[in-house]
Amino acid sequence: MPWFHGVLTAGAIGGALLAAGMVRLGVPMIVHLAAVAIAVVGSVALASLRAPESSQARVNQRFSRRSAWLEPRTLCMGLLAMSFPLAKEL
Repeated sequence: MPWFHGVLTAGAIGGALLAAGMVRLGVPMIVHLAAVAIAVVGSVALASLRAPESSQARVNQRFSRRSAWLEPRTLCMGLLAMSFPLAKEL
Protein backbone atom coordinates (compact mmCIF):
# COMPACT_ATOMS: atom_id res chain seq x y z
CA MET A 1 0.00 0.00 0.00
CA PRO A 2 2.82 2.52 0.63
CA TRP A 3 4.00 2.00 -2.97
CA PHE A 4 0.50 2.68 -4.26
CA HIS A 5 0.29 5.90 -2.27
CA GLY A 6 3.76 6.99 -3.33
CA VAL A 7 3.15 6.37 -7.02
CA LEU A 8 -0.25 8.08 -6.86
CA THR A 9 1.29 11.15 -5.23
CA ALA A 10 4.21 11.27 -7.66
CA GLY A 11 1.82 10.95 -10.61
CA ALA A 12 -0.43 13.70 -9.29
CA ILE A 13 2.48 16.08 -8.72
CA GLY A 14 4.09 15.22 -12.06
CA GLY A 15 0.81 15.66 -13.92
CA ALA A 16 0.10 18.96 -12.21
CA LEU A 17 3.56 20.31 -13.04
CA LEU A 18 3.28 19.18 -16.64
CA ALA A 19 -0.19 20.71 -16.99
CA ALA A 20 0.98 23.97 -15.40
CA GLY A 21 3.85 24.15 -17.86
CA MET A 22 1.52 23.55 -20.80
CA VAL A 23 -0.85 26.28 -19.57
CA ARG A 24 2.08 28.65 -19.16
CA LEU A 25 3.08 27.98 -22.78
CA GLY A 26 -0.49 28.60 -23.95
CA VAL A 27 -1.13 25.09 -25.24
CA PRO A 28 -4.87 24.59 -26.02
CA MET A 29 -6.96 22.33 -23.79
CA ILE A 30 -7.66 19.85 -26.61
CA VAL A 31 -3.92 19.18 -26.84
CA HIS A 32 -3.85 18.53 -23.06
CA LEU A 33 -6.66 15.99 -23.39
CA ALA A 34 -5.12 14.34 -26.43
CA ALA A 35 -1.78 14.01 -24.64
CA VAL A 36 -3.45 12.39 -21.61
CA ALA A 37 -5.41 10.00 -23.85
CA ILE A 38 -2.23 8.97 -25.69
CA ALA A 39 -0.38 8.50 -22.39
CA VAL A 40 -3.16 6.32 -20.96
CA VAL A 41 -3.45 4.14 -24.07
CA GLY A 42 0.33 3.78 -24.24
CA SER A 43 0.60 2.89 -20.55
CA VAL A 44 -2.11 0.25 -20.80
CA ALA A 45 -0.52 -1.23 -23.92
CA LEU A 46 2.91 -1.34 -22.29
CA ALA A 47 1.56 -2.85 -19.09
CA SER A 48 -0.34 -5.53 -20.97
CA LEU A 49 2.77 -6.49 -22.94
CA ARG A 50 4.91 -6.74 -19.82
CA ALA A 51 2.43 -8.74 -17.73
CA PRO A 52 3.45 -12.33 -17.13
CA GLU A 53 1.44 -14.72 -19.28
CA SER A 54 0.85 -17.13 -16.44
CA SER A 55 -0.85 -14.50 -14.27
CA GLN A 56 -4.12 -14.63 -16.23
CA ALA A 57 -4.23 -18.42 -16.09
CA ARG A 58 -3.70 -18.27 -12.33
CA VAL A 59 -6.52 -15.77 -11.93
CA ASN A 60 -8.85 -17.87 -14.08
CA GLN A 61 -8.16 -20.95 -11.99
CA ARG A 62 -8.76 -19.19 -8.70
CA PHE A 63 -11.73 -16.95 -9.49
CA SER A 64 -14.62 -16.87 -11.84
CA ARG A 65 -15.00 -13.75 -13.97
CA ARG A 66 -17.46 -11.97 -11.65
CA SER A 67 -16.04 -13.07 -8.31
CA ALA A 68 -13.01 -10.78 -8.65
CA TRP A 69 -15.36 -7.78 -8.56
CA LEU A 70 -16.92 -9.07 -5.35
CA GLU A 71 -13.61 -9.61 -3.58
CA PRO A 72 -13.21 -7.27 -0.58
CA ARG A 73 -9.77 -6.04 -1.73
CA THR A 74 -11.16 -4.99 -5.10
CA LEU A 75 -14.09 -3.19 -3.51
CA CYS A 76 -11.77 -1.45 -1.05
CA MET A 77 -9.47 -0.23 -3.83
CA GLY A 78 -12.49 1.02 -5.80
CA LEU A 79 -13.77 2.90 -2.77
CA LEU A 80 -10.31 4.33 -2.19
CA ALA A 81 -9.99 5.46 -5.81
CA MET A 82 -13.42 7.11 -5.74
CA SER A 83 -12.71 8.89 -2.46
CA PHE A 84 -9.58 10.72 -3.70
CA PRO A 85 -11.44 13.21 -5.91
CA LEU A 86 -13.97 13.84 -3.14
CA ALA A 87 -11.22 14.41 -0.56
CA LYS A 88 -9.40 16.85 -2.82
CA GLU A 89 -12.54 18.98 -3.19
CA LEU A 90 -13.12 19.35 0.56
